[in-house]
Amino acid sequence: SYSCVKVYVPTFYALGDTRTPMRASIVTVATNISVNLALIAVLPTGYKYLGLATGTALSMGLNNVLLAHQFRVRLGPLQAYKVASTVGKNLVAAVVMGVVVYSLNQWFRSTWESMETLHLLVSVSSTIGVGVLVYFGCCRLLGVEEIRYIFSRLRN
Repeated sequence: SYSCVKVYVPTFYALGDTRTPMRASIVTVATNISVNLALIAVLPTGYKYLGLATGTALSMGLNNVLLAHQFRVRLGPLQAYKVASTVGKNLVAAVVMGVVVYSLNQWFRSTWESMETLHLLVSVSSTIGVGVLVYFGCCRLLGVEEIRYIFSRLRN
């Protein structure tokens, strides 16, 4: 959602519309504060940080939905821009990457009894590296156009 908002807002600005992102932002901030306070009040002491993360993620999702709706009203359906297909392919690649990264993290935890600094460094670095490779590999296999463009620019 955060990434989509980072695309929608400049698009509205380019169209000369600064009010739509501002209105969506006001609703988002109010929702974020409300949901965060509600979740902090409900969750047990050791899990209050999860309330903040959940509230923030939900409010950004709302911001995304509000901006996407207004985008569609102004410029027509997103299918005309091949966005739905790209989002679907990226979602599949992200899920595959998430499963691989989670599995690799579990393997590191079970392999090393104690997670000393060196073990943590190797674990995190390896997991990030494998995650990047799996994500880009899946995107390439799925034919995500933007990834092909990135690889062609890297070759030149």
